[in-house]
This record gives sequence, structure tokens and C-alpha cells, in this order.
Amino acid sequence: MESEAFALDCTGRILATADNLELTLKLIRLPNNVHLMDCFRPRYAIAEKKLNPTDASKDKQIFKDKTYAYLHTYHMFRADPEKAGRQSGLTEE
Repeated sequence: MESEAFALDCTGRILATADNLELTLKLIRLPNNVHLMDCFRPRYAIAEKKLNPTDASKDKQIFKDKTYAYLHTYHMFRADPEKAGRQSGLTEE
């Protein structure tokens, strides 16, 4: 496998293969068939529901705030479990 390589151009029409010192170029031509082109067409995932940028930004900020609060409580428990329990209302159990 060290002596073999292949490359495909950006249009997908020319295939180049190298085997030791032999270089082969092949022109790839696809028939003009609707069903075949449908199989090769790239598929893009489209979201059924999209959040507008304002709602997405708000949700992101809420997530960040919750994460910060949980990390803050975690570090408070490590430093002083009794004080953390009083302030947050959470216990270690």
C-alpha cells in the first residue's frame, strides 16, 4: 500500500492513480440519468424548527448561567460544606 495512491479532482471527473512508477488518469463520465444523479446528490440536514437568534442567544446564556452556578456550588462544597449547604440549600447526599 505504500507504493499506491489515488486522487480525485474537485469536480469528481478525473481519477488519478499511482502504482509504483505507473501513473494512470481516468476520465469519469456519469450518464445523464435522473435516478442516478439523485443518488449522488449531496444531502443536507434541514432543521424542522429553527430558533431565531434572540431565543438561541437567550437559551445559551441561561445554560452558561446554570453551569456557572453549579460549578460555584461545587467549589463551595469543596471549601466549606456547611456554608455551601446553608447558602444553596443543597446537601452532599
